[in-house]
Amino acid sequence: SVVKKGLAKIVIGTRSAVFAPFEKVGLIIMDEEQEYSYKSESSPRYHAREIAKFRCSYDNALLVLSSATPSVESYYYAKNGRYSLNTLTERYGDAVLPKVVVADMNVEQQNGNVTGFSETLLENLRYNLENNKQSILLLNRRGYNTFVTCRMCGEPVVCPNCSISLTYHSANRRMMCH
Repeated sequence: SVVKKGLAKIVIGTRSAVFAPFEKVGLIIMDEEQEYSYKSESSPRYHAREIAKFRCSYDNALLVLSSATPSVESYYYAKNGRYSLNTLTERYGDAVLPKVVVADMNVEQQNGNVTGFSETLLENLRYNLENNKQSILLLNRRGYNTFVTCRMCGEPVVCPNCSISLTYHSANRRMMCH
């Protein structure tokens, strides 16, 4: 491979890119370092951040952990001087912050909406489609359903031990506590 032969100057990849056969690493940048996807849940279990830290330490390289919302661990280390903290004080270019709307799905259910999509969301999607604008729906979750509610009363199904909402996993057709 180009990387193994030492011909590649830059490698961009997913979490497994930390295992790229570079002879000598100079810089690793982990974008959105707080994301759970950097953590391997299957064997061999590893966290790409820890592998990146090891590789950078071994090669005396620089590691940049980038995030608008860093992990608690990284933020703690930055605040206590173990990591350097660099802060962006303004947005890039003329980018504007997106408008955030929170919809109470209990109210939606009480009004007869059992679709899982709020009326506000559907209206905004329709508007964007009609006006040739873009929309993105980002759902960051584990399991098939993040929580299940009773369609009659709207109450969530919770763990009897800790009262956290149970998550439905379709692969094994089970409700699980996270």
